[in-house]
Parts: sequence; structure tokens; C-alpha cells
Amino acid sequence: MPAFGGVNALIIGQRGSHAIIDTGLPNAATAAVWAQVEDDWVEGAQHILCTHMHIDHVGQAGPLLERSGAAFLMTATEHSDAMRLSNTTQAERLVELQVLWARNGFDASAARLPSDYSVMAPFPQDFQVLQAGDHIRLGGIDFEVLVGGGHSLAPACLYAADRKILVAGDQLLSGSGPQIVVQSNDPEYDAMGAYLDFLEAMEALPADTIVLPGHGDPMPLGSTIVRIRQGHLARLDRLRAAITHPMSCAEMVPLVFSDRALAHLGTRMPHMMPALANYLTIRGHLVRHTDDRGVVLFGPV
Repeated sequence: MPAFGGVNALIIGQRGSHAIIDTGLPNAATAAVWAQVEDDWVEGAQHILCTHMHIDHVGQAGPLLERSGAAFLMTATEHSDAMRLSNTTQAERLVELQVLWARNGFDASAARLPSDYSVMAPFPQDFQVLQAGDHIRLGGIDFEVLVGGGHSLAPACLYAADRKILVAGDQLLSGSGPQIVVQSNDPEYDAMGAYLDFLEAMEALPADTIVLPGHGDPMPLGSTIVRIRQGHLARLDRLRAAITHPMSCAEMVPLVFSDRALAHLGTRMPHMMPALANYLTIRGHLVRHTDDRGVVLFGPV
């Protein structure tokens, strides 16, 4: 699917008993891709599953469910987030973002309009709840549901033990992995802790498991976990060592991220830096207080 270098939507199983996993953005370009898919691969789908609530994965869920009459599967938390955002205007979300930016010492006037989830309204209300440890059969393949966190709150991953395949959504990606972020409605969320816990849980799976990510090509699980975790731990170590006095998240950015990284991720820093600072604070390595301007500062213990 078009967007962000490509969004992977999967059709798994034999025709007529198959499932669709993730759906792409709610735009004309993505709808045109699905319009080119043979009718029985859409209308004959038995299940449509969205790994998480980000707009590039749930954006076509409504139209595809209407065409197919398939059962809709998500975790309850991800579905609730999708419902909430689809009932929030872009203008309302921009105000929330500006509050988050200002809280963390960033220039709130530079916040850009966020993705418009309201174009998905009404988001499909009826769905089958996925929970960690569930065993489900999709397209004739048996999967165990594994629930993560960090990139979003409770994304579903699917593990097929007999095939050594992990459908990971955005929980495991190439390069440095997914962005680990806090959202404006929960600025003290321990996103990094949730994500590192997820990586630890994935170590119980065979290292030669093949990961089918939400973006990019398949990857081996073992080396992917090592690469992503080393990057996060290195950033946490740099930040912990460099903070000698109270600083805002905006002031911390050059301590952790290179100019090259900022060229691609600059507008994500108000979400990514608090994930690092919150992690160190919750574990007693930093202390947090709010100054007279309402800016949150993190300092050494």
C-alpha cells in the first residue's frame, strides 16, 4: 500500500477461507490498490485483522468490511484508540499536540496538523477482541496472539509456531526499529519500558523465526531483536550519562540524536524524547519536576 515507503497488507490462506491483515491509508491511492484486487480476494475474506490503530494500518478497514462482511479483529485498546481518534477533529488534535510540545520545551507553533483520523468515521464498532495468549485460526493457519507496546499501546502480533512466522505489524521494523513514543493524552506513559519488555518476550521464540513487518521486507527475528535493543540501550546510556542538570526534552535532543536522524525525525522528537526520559525517571535514574513556565524538566538524582 502507498505511504511511508510502503505499508504491507497481507492476504493469507486459501481463497475463500483467507484473511486480510492490515489495510493501508484511508485515501484514494490506497482504495485504488484494493479496487484492483480480485473481488473474491476481498469479498470472500473471512477475517480482517488490524495489528494496531495507526491510520496507515486501519484506514481501509471500514470499506473492506463493507465489501466482505468479514469478522473484524483487533485488541480492545487499539480499537478504542481508533474510535477515539476517528471522533476527534484535526483541529482538536493539533491543540493536544501543541500542549505536549510546550510541556516538553519545544516550540508549539511548529507543530504540524496531525493525520486526520476523522475521515474514517464512523469507524467499525463491531469487532472480535484479541487478547495475549489467544489461539486463532486465520486462513487455515494457527496463530498465537502476542501483544506488544511502545509504538502503540497494545498492538497484536501473530505467531505461527509450525511455520516459524511472526506477523509483527510495526512492532519490529528494519533499521532502528519502530518509533517509540508517548502520545499527547498520556505524556508520562512508559513507552520504552513497554517496548523493551516486548523485545524480551520475543526472545522466547526461535531466533530463526521470519518476521513479516508492517513496512519493508521479511527479517530474521533473532538479529532484529539484538539490533533494535542495542540502539535503544545506547541512547538511554548516552542520555543518562550526559544529564548533569535539569533539562527539558527539547534540550536533551542533541545529547541523543544525530543531525542526520533529526533531518528525518525532527517533528517526532516531542513524542520520542519523553519516552527515553520517562523510562529513566521511572527507574530512578532521573528526577522530574515542572518549572514556572509549565515545562517538564528532568535532572540527575
